[in-house]
Amino acid sequence: MPSMIENRLNKLEQARGPVRTSDVHRVIGDSESECLAMIESLVTSGRAIESDIFIARVIISPSGLSRDTAA
Repeated sequence: MPSMIENRLNKLEQARGPVRTSDVHRVIGDSESECLAMIESLVTSGRAIESDIFIARVIISPSGLSRDTAA
């Protein structure tokens, strides 16, 4: 993840203050469904709870196709 994005996300987490009612989780996938599956996996494994904050990022190729469908 680019450092600029990482810095912004860290600032958001710090701005929430010392009282943590939910955690922030970042997921990166090739499609929205893949990101949703990763979130579900985090919740199922107990590493996250449904009320946590999830930041999902879908990465696409420059041609506009996801990596799964690119030739």
